Amino acid sequence: MSLFAKAQNSFLANVVRFVFRVEIINRGSEPASGSYIVSGNHSSNYDPIILGASLTRPVRYMGKESLFKVPLLGRLIRALGAYPVNREDPGVGPIRTSINLLKDGELISVFPQGHRFDNNVPYDTAKLKSGIGMFVCTAEVGVLPVSIITKGRRTGFFRRTRVVIGDFIPYEVFAGWPESNARYKEITEFVYKAITDNYEKYKF
Repeated sequence: MSLFAKAQNSFLANVVRFVFRVEIINRGSEPASGSYIVSGNHSSNYDPIILGASLTRPVRYMGKESLFKVPLLGRLIRALGAYPVNREDPGVGPIRTSINLLKDGELISVFPQGHRFDNNVPYDTAKLKSGIGMFVCTAEVGVLPVSIITKGRRTGFFRRTRVVIGDFIPYEVFAGWPESNARYKEITEFVYKAITDNYEKYKF
Protein backbone atom coordinates (compact mmCIF):
# COMPACT_ATOMS: atom_id res chain seq x y z
CA MET A 1 0.00 0.00 0.00
CA SER A 2 2.81 2.41 0.71
CA LEU A 3 4.09 2.22 -2.86
CA PHE A 4 0.57 2.73 -4.18
CA ALA A 5 0.03 5.78 -1.98
CA LYS A 6 3.27 7.32 -3.20
CA ALA A 7 2.34 6.54 -6.80
CA GLN A 8 -0.73 8.75 -6.72
CA ASN A 9 -0.11 12.00 -8.61
CA SER A 10 3.45 10.83 -9.18
CA PHE A 11 5.47 9.50 -12.08
CA LEU A 12 3.49 6.24 -12.29
CA ALA A 13 0.09 7.95 -12.29
CA ASN A 14 1.32 10.41 -14.90
CA VAL A 15 2.49 7.54 -17.10
CA VAL A 16 -0.90 5.81 -16.87
CA ARG A 17 -2.72 9.02 -17.75
CA PHE A 18 -0.36 9.62 -20.67
CA VAL A 19 -0.54 6.08 -22.05
CA PHE A 20 -4.34 6.00 -21.96
CA ARG A 21 -4.68 9.68 -22.93
CA VAL A 22 -6.87 10.30 -19.90
CA GLU A 23 -9.04 13.38 -19.75
CA ILE A 24 -10.44 13.95 -16.25
CA ILE A 25 -13.77 15.78 -15.98
CA ASN A 26 -15.25 17.22 -12.77
CA ARG A 27 -12.23 16.53 -10.57
CA GLY A 28 -13.71 18.94 -8.03
CA SER A 29 -16.44 16.40 -7.24
CA GLU A 30 -13.93 14.13 -5.49
CA PRO A 31 -14.21 14.44 -1.67
CA ALA A 32 -10.91 15.37 -0.05
CA SER A 33 -11.44 13.25 3.07
CA GLY A 34 -13.46 10.41 4.56
CA SER A 35 -13.95 6.85 3.40
CA TYR A 36 -16.24 5.96 0.52
CA ILE A 37 -16.76 3.58 -2.38
CA VAL A 38 -15.55 4.45 -5.86
CA SER A 39 -17.83 2.83 -8.42
CA GLY A 40 -17.62 2.80 -12.21
CA ASN A 41 -18.58 0.88 -15.32
CA HIS A 42 -16.24 -2.00 -16.16
CA SER A 43 -15.31 -3.17 -19.65
CA SER A 44 -11.52 -3.42 -19.47
CA ASN A 45 -8.83 -4.98 -17.29
CA TYR A 46 -7.22 -1.54 -17.24
CA ASP A 47 -10.16 0.12 -15.47
CA PRO A 48 -8.83 -0.22 -11.88
CA ILE A 49 -5.47 1.24 -12.94
CA ILE A 50 -7.09 4.12 -14.82
CA LEU A 51 -9.34 4.87 -11.84
CA GLY A 52 -6.40 4.88 -9.46
CA ALA A 53 -4.39 7.21 -11.67
CA SER A 54 -7.31 9.60 -12.12
CA LEU A 55 -8.18 10.22 -8.47
CA THR A 56 -6.12 12.16 -5.95
CA ARG A 57 -6.42 9.58 -3.13
CA PRO A 58 -5.35 5.92 -3.13
CA VAL A 59 -8.06 3.42 -4.06
CA ARG A 60 -8.02 -0.22 -2.95
CA TYR A 61 -9.66 -2.91 -5.07
CA MET A 62 -10.25 -6.65 -5.24
CA GLY A 63 -8.17 -8.56 -7.79
CA LYS A 64 -8.61 -12.03 -9.23
CA GLU A 65 -6.68 -14.44 -7.03
CA SER A 66 -4.83 -16.08 -9.93
CA LEU A 67 -3.19 -12.78 -10.86
CA PHE A 68 -1.36 -12.67 -7.54
CA LYS A 69 0.39 -15.94 -8.43
CA VAL A 70 2.01 -14.49 -11.56
CA PRO A 71 5.66 -13.52 -10.90
CA LEU A 72 6.20 -9.77 -10.70
CA LEU A 73 2.60 -9.02 -11.68
CA GLY A 74 1.34 -10.24 -8.34
CA ARG A 75 3.75 -8.05 -6.43
CA LEU A 76 2.95 -5.06 -8.64
CA ILE A 77 -0.83 -5.18 -8.30
CA ARG A 78 -0.55 -5.77 -4.56
CA ALA A 79 1.66 -2.69 -4.34
CA LEU A 80 -0.97 -0.82 -6.38
CA GLY A 81 -3.63 -1.45 -3.78
CA ALA A 82 -5.16 -4.77 -4.85
CA TYR A 83 -6.13 -7.59 -2.52
CA PRO A 84 -7.05 -11.11 -3.72
CA VAL A 85 -10.47 -12.68 -4.13
CA ASN A 86 -11.40 -16.15 -5.37
CA ARG A 87 -14.31 -15.45 -7.70
CA GLU A 88 -15.43 -19.07 -7.75
CA ASP A 89 -15.59 -19.27 -3.96
CA PRO A 90 -15.06 -15.76 -2.56
CA GLY A 91 -16.00 -16.55 1.04
CA VAL A 92 -16.20 -13.78 3.65
CA GLY A 93 -12.51 -12.85 3.78
CA PRO A 94 -12.43 -10.24 0.98
CA ILE A 95 -15.76 -8.82 2.14
CA ARG A 96 -14.45 -8.41 5.69
CA THR A 97 -11.23 -6.85 4.32
CA SER A 98 -13.24 -4.35 2.26
CA ILE A 99 -15.41 -3.33 5.19
CA ASN A 100 -12.39 -2.95 7.47
CA LEU A 101 -10.65 -0.76 4.89
CA LEU A 102 -13.68 1.50 4.71
CA LYS A 103 -13.93 1.71 8.49
CA ASP A 104 -10.23 2.61 8.59
CA GLY A 105 -10.90 5.63 6.39
CA GLU A 106 -9.73 4.22 3.06
CA LEU A 107 -11.39 4.09 -0.36
CA ILE A 108 -12.33 0.89 -2.16
CA SER A 109 -13.38 0.38 -5.75
CA VAL A 110 -16.45 -1.76 -6.45
CA PHE A 111 -17.87 -2.29 -9.92
CA PRO A 112 -21.68 -2.69 -10.02
CA GLN A 113 -21.40 -5.48 -12.59
CA GLY A 114 -19.12 -7.46 -10.31
CA HIS A 115 -16.58 -8.15 -13.04
CA ARG A 116 -15.60 -7.10 -16.55
CA PHE A 117 -17.98 -7.30 -19.50
CA ASP A 118 -16.23 -6.73 -22.83
CA ASN A 119 -18.02 -4.15 -24.98
CA ASN A 120 -21.10 -4.49 -22.80
CA VAL A 121 -23.72 -1.78 -23.24
CA PRO A 122 -23.29 0.16 -19.97
CA TYR A 123 -27.02 0.71 -19.48
CA ASP A 124 -27.82 -3.00 -19.07
CA THR A 125 -28.80 -3.61 -15.41
CA ALA A 126 -29.50 -7.32 -15.81
CA LYS A 127 -26.05 -8.37 -14.62
CA LEU A 128 -25.73 -5.97 -11.69
CA LYS A 129 -24.61 -7.40 -8.37
CA SER A 130 -25.66 -6.12 -4.95
CA GLY A 131 -22.18 -5.64 -3.49
CA ILE A 132 -22.25 -1.85 -3.49
CA GLY A 133 -25.50 -1.77 -1.55
CA MET A 134 -24.15 -4.24 0.97
CA PHE A 135 -20.96 -2.24 1.56
CA VAL A 136 -22.88 1.05 1.79
CA CYS A 137 -25.25 -0.31 4.45
CA THR A 138 -22.65 -2.24 6.43
CA ALA A 139 -19.90 0.39 6.54
CA GLU A 140 -22.30 3.37 6.35
CA VAL A 141 -20.35 5.17 3.62
CA GLY A 142 -21.21 7.13 0.52
CA VAL A 143 -20.38 6.45 -3.12
CA LEU A 144 -18.44 8.36 -5.77
CA PRO A 145 -19.78 7.36 -9.22
CA VAL A 146 -17.19 7.47 -12.00
CA SER A 147 -17.75 6.92 -15.72
CA ILE A 148 -14.88 5.51 -17.78
CA ILE A 149 -15.56 6.38 -21.40
CA THR A 150 -13.72 5.29 -24.53
CA LYS A 151 -14.84 5.33 -28.13
CA GLY A 152 -16.62 2.08 -28.95
CA ARG A 153 -16.02 0.96 -25.36
CA ARG A 154 -12.55 -0.23 -26.35
CA THR A 155 -9.72 0.67 -23.99
CA GLY A 156 -6.17 0.59 -25.26
CA PHE A 157 -2.83 2.35 -25.31
CA PHE A 158 -3.03 5.87 -26.73
CA ARG A 159 -6.78 5.65 -27.29
CA ARG A 160 -8.64 8.59 -25.75
CA THR A 161 -10.17 7.92 -22.33
CA ARG A 162 -12.56 10.16 -20.46
CA VAL A 163 -12.89 9.73 -16.72
CA VAL A 164 -15.96 11.60 -15.55
CA ILE A 165 -16.18 12.04 -11.77
CA GLY A 166 -19.83 12.30 -10.83
CA ASP A 167 -21.48 14.02 -7.89
CA PHE A 168 -20.68 12.32 -4.59
CA ILE A 169 -23.64 10.42 -3.11
CA PRO A 170 -23.45 10.68 0.71
CA TYR A 171 -24.60 7.84 2.93
CA GLU A 172 -27.46 10.00 4.20
CA VAL A 173 -29.17 9.60 0.81
CA PHE A 174 -29.58 5.89 1.51
CA ALA A 175 -29.92 5.93 5.31
CA GLY A 176 -33.65 6.61 5.24
CA TRP A 177 -34.51 4.01 2.62
CA PRO A 178 -36.98 1.37 3.92
CA GLU A 179 -35.39 -1.84 5.13
CA SER A 180 -36.11 -4.65 2.69
CA ASN A 181 -34.46 -7.65 1.06
CA ALA A 182 -34.21 -5.64 -2.15
CA ARG A 183 -32.46 -2.65 -0.55
CA TYR A 184 -28.93 -3.65 -1.59
CA LYS A 185 -29.99 -4.09 -5.21
CA GLU A 186 -31.92 -0.81 -5.22
CA ILE A 187 -28.88 1.09 -3.94
CA THR A 188 -26.68 -0.53 -6.58
CA GLU A 189 -29.15 0.41 -9.33
CA PHE A 190 -29.28 4.00 -8.02
CA VAL A 191 -25.47 4.28 -8.19
CA TYR A 192 -25.33 2.64 -11.61
CA LYS A 193 -27.82 5.15 -12.99
CA ALA A 194 -25.53 7.97 -11.83
CA ILE A 195 -22.68 6.30 -13.71
CA THR A 196 -24.63 5.74 -16.93
CA ASP A 197 -26.18 9.22 -16.90
CA ASN A 198 -22.71 10.76 -17.08
CA TYR A 199 -21.62 8.12 -19.61
CA GLU A 200 -24.42 9.25 -21.92
CA LYS A 201 -23.66 12.93 -21.35
CA TYR A 202 -19.94 12.72 -22.07
CA LYS A 203 -19.62 9.78 -24.47
CA PHE A 204 -17.63 10.18 -27.69
